[in-house]
Amino acid sequence: MTGSTFREAMFAANSRRGRAEILSARAVKALTDDPKFQALYLAIVDIFATAITADLARLAAHEQYLKLPQVIRKEDGYPKDGTSPHLFGMSFAAKWAPTPGKSADKQLHLATALSLKLFPSEETKWARHKLQAHVLTPLRAALVVPETRMVQGEWKIDYPHVPARAMARHANDFMNHDPKGFDKYILGVESGKTTVAGASLDPHEIVAKVLVGDPIAKRLANVQWTAMVDAVRSSSERELSNCIAIADVSGSMGSIHYSYSTPGSKHVQPILPCIGLTLLLTELARPPWNGTFITFSSYPSIERVDVSLPLSQRVQNLSTADWEMSTDYFKAMKAILQVAINNKLDPADMIKKIFVFSDMQFDQSGGSTYGRTEHQTITELFNDAGYALPEVVYWNLNGYSGASNKPAKADTPGVSLVSGFSGALMKYFIRALGDGEEGELDEDEEEKDDDDDEDYVMDEFGTEASSAPKQKKEPKEPKEKKDKNPLDHLMSIIGAKWFDHCVVVD
Repeated sequence: MTGSTFREAMFAANSRRGRAEILSARAVKALTDDPKFQALYLAIVDIFATAITADLARLAAHEQYLKLPQVIRKEDGYPKDGTSPHLFGMSFAAKWAPTPGKSADKQLHLATALSLKLFPSEETKWARHKLQAHVLTPLRAALVVPETRMVQGEWKIDYPHVPARAMARHANDFMNHDPKGFDKYILGVESGKTTVAGASLDPHEIVAKVLVGDPIAKRLANVQWTAMVDAVRSSSERELSNCIAIADVSGSMGSIHYSYSTPGSKHVQPILPCIGLTLLLTELARPPWNGTFITFSSYPSIERVDVSLPLSQRVQNLSTADWEMSTDYFKAMKAILQVAINNKLDPADMIKKIFVFSDMQFDQSGGSTYGRTEHQTITELFNDAGYALPEVVYWNLNGYSGASNKPAKADTPGVSLVSGFSGALMKYFIRALGDGEEGELDEDEEEKDDDDDEDYVMDEFGTEASSAPKQKKEPKEPKEKKDKNPLDHLMSIIGAKWFDHCVVVD
């Protein structure tokens, strides 16, 4: 079935059951005929099985721990019934695993594959039963998955433990069924008395929520934004405190006044990640860069966003910033240098990385794309002033290259070219600001791992137990960091450990 035929069949199906049957037939055919799909399918099953097996071990350890006298658990810091240190390492694999007989299973048959992976000696019927009764049900109960209680009509939810995406998805349900309890919870988060999950959300997802008219969604988006910023700041303060964005909010990027995606579509208007990521960088930057961004213009200027304003107001203000159809990177770099000179900045406080969030239209200074000649010119200007040239990430959020100018060559040092959008790409560049190579450990980290193998043993639940005294290591000279070019970044991304098991099948 071709792509167009498949879409026509899905559109013609007049029921959820009919669409599920079409998806099921498509999955069966792919599992029979498509080696690439088979490899992906088995990899997904392996990921679920590995995580669930580890979680079952943690759950067993948790249940054994609860049998200890309360006085011992109290000394350990877990006096409350039902709590133990073994629950903290559990994943949410059981939450997202397909439930036998439900929608995902009917469409992809994943529950059968997973049950046979976990219980290979059982018949299919009993393997599926064991998956539900002995794996998913107890793990979901331990995780206190909110959907389980919602289905049962129980709306006394432990809100601080609801995952970020579930909270965003079910906020209106919580308000409709538990208005007093949920409003009290939101007030508690706003006053700092309790917490909300937000670290797993991408900035553009929160921006999309704050733009809707629903007051509950706006309040939740504001507190989740704060939680997300705090989580990023605590995990990568050094890496993101010296970054600035060039923000393209032109008409080609989309509009904040329209829905960020059509029903059933995963497409995100480029303006949302542009605004979200820009506002994130404005909050994380140190003075004098905090609250600043650069306009996307042939005459770029450094503008300021008041980070004390509500998120919705900041989004509105940034969306109306000055813009043109292209920008001049050379002038933007000179504007940054001028701020540093005017403020007599220490080199340590200079901007280290510039993110250009756009759909890729850049001025061609001197009649050529930004390459080694212009790079050498601006590098000399920075060096003469006592600063290192910032690295630049040109990020085409639209994912369509078309005939637009390429702002750098493959061998231009200190430059990255990225197309499309995903949270994983931002995480890559967050790590890229550190001292080591992306996707791999530096020498000091490798030595640390070697020492850990000798000095510590891990019990079956991942608890460290000392087995040998640590030897004091001689301090090492810091490694000189090499400016990566676009090709280097590409090789680092595809060389990351997550792709170790990928193979070419045809």
